[in-house]
Amino acid sequence: MADAAGARAQTVVQLHPTLACNLTCAHCYSSSSPHERGGTDPAALERALPELAAEGYRVVSVSGGEPFLYPHLQRVARAAHAAGMRVNLVTNGTVRVPSWVLDDPASLDVVAVSLDGTASRHDELRRRAGAFDRALGTLRRLRAHGVRTAVVSCVTRASLPDVPDLYEVCAAEGVDLLRLHPLARVGRGTELVDEPGGGLGLDAAQLLRLRVVAEMLSTMGGPVVVADAPLAGELRALARDAAARRAGSDRAALADTVNPLVVREDGAVLPFAYGLPVSCSLGTLESFTAGSEAHRRGRAAAELLERAVAALPEDDGACLDWEAHLVRCASSVGVGGR
Repeated sequence: MADAAGARAQTVVQLHPTLACNLTCAHCYSSSSPHERGGTDPAALERALPELAAEGYRVVSVSGGEPFLYPHLQRVARAAHAAGMRVNLVTNGTVRVPSWVLDDPASLDVVAVSLDGTASRHDELRRRAGAFDRALGTLRRLRAHGVRTAVVSCVTRASLPDVPDLYEVCAAEGVDLLRLHPLARVGRGTELVDEPGGGLGLDAAQLLRLRVVAEMLSTMGGPVVVADAPLAGELRALARDAAARRAGSDRAALADTVNPLVVREDGAVLPFAYGLPVSCSLGTLESFTAGSEAHRRGRAAAELLERAVAALPEDDGACLDWEAHLVRCASSVGVGGR
């Protein structure tokens, strides 16, 4: 999730290299579709990845769009591995898995398949009958070829009761991790959150329920379950720790401040969350270089982080969607320039 600096166990570059997708999902944060073309320049990524690794990033997490439709995926994965970074990927599970992934299970460190609740709920969100069964088939095929797998799930107000059933599916399929992410008010997801009658977004009480359910399920001996629903007190503590690391270093890595770092399909680089306004851009892949410029960007992103932490609920036990909170805090003020 887009945590306060350093909140992830690993420092992550979220790469969204294309808006091309075979589906037009109702909840898509990037409004991807079959009508989109183009994508991130692979040469720019090859140049940037070693510098991002030098700035403390250890994982490239690829989504989209549908990343298996990005024609340069293998090239980028190889470049990331050459830079010493792990490569994880999230797929909708309804497109053909490239032969190079099946032939070499180590070519991607983890492939996560999206399953959004029960089969009927999933198919409704994906706007494609049979999408759940096809995604489940892809999950099984990946596992049969030795690829390490996980499941990610967008949780709405309607699908929150489905989480235990989805856990049982994950346990039966032998996946290592189930990650639960609240419906985002970004892209087409905005329409679902703002639906008449309250919409499908999770309120604070439902986020807390999601967190408690995840903690309970994680004790049952199956996959680890992680809910992107931090407490205000946790975020404050993580931000303090990150500030202390920056203060105690003559040259703090950018990853000490910005985690995750987001790279959009157009090459724009954003701190923390895909849905931040373009005014918050830290630059582009072409302009993104290590050294003093990176430190300037780190300071600018730290200002956004400080504002977001200052605006947290006073109750340390309050549960919130951190990404949505960041977007709200950044909606009127940019943190950097190109």
